[in-house]
Amino acid sequence: ARTIFEKATKVNYKQVDDLAVVWCEYGEMELRHENYEQALRILRKATAIPSKKAEYFDASEPVQNRVYKSLKVWSMLADLEESLGTFQSTKAVYDRIIDLRIATPQIIINYAMFLEEHNYFEESFKAYERGIALFRWPNVYDIWNTYLTKFIDRYGGKKLERARDLFEQALDGCPAKFAKTIYLLYAKLE
Repeated sequence: ARTIFEKATKVNYKQVDDLAVVWCEYGEMELRHENYEQALRILRKATAIPSKKAEYFDASEPVQNRVYKSLKVWSMLADLEESLGTFQSTKAVYDRIIDLRIATPQIIINYAMFLEEHNYFEESFKAYERGIALFRWPNVYDIWNTYLTKFIDRYGGKKLERARDLFEQALDGCPAKFAKTIYLLYAKLE
């Protein structure tokens, strides 16, 4: 089966997503056979940056040079690293997802929660801030909402100036339909 999957990863597919599915299925096959380290190796190989970087949507490049930007493969790798890898290897995967600018708001929240579970609260807040820098309204709403809630839960009224600054940033450019929730959180803090 490995030989077939190895050959399948070299086929010149029409879409990057087709190759991403092959890599993920390859990893899943190893997981079904309880070859956890092999599954990690496969997904790390799939996400390795090729010698010649390519844009994800550049159809003139082979899909093998573009699959390293596939969110599907990175998401599976992040899940595996959280389950099987170390804290550092998991953190490195999330950082790479953000650096490649392929993160979604949910991935940002997952990363911050992962850091929080390991008691890295300030790192967790930095992850939210990195995510906020990537998105605009309305996509950034869930990140702000989670960040502000976690910040209040963690510090309450202890870091009032910082909290006020965060609320001001959140409300800057915030559409009216999202502002109510943020104002209610702000009022709860005060």
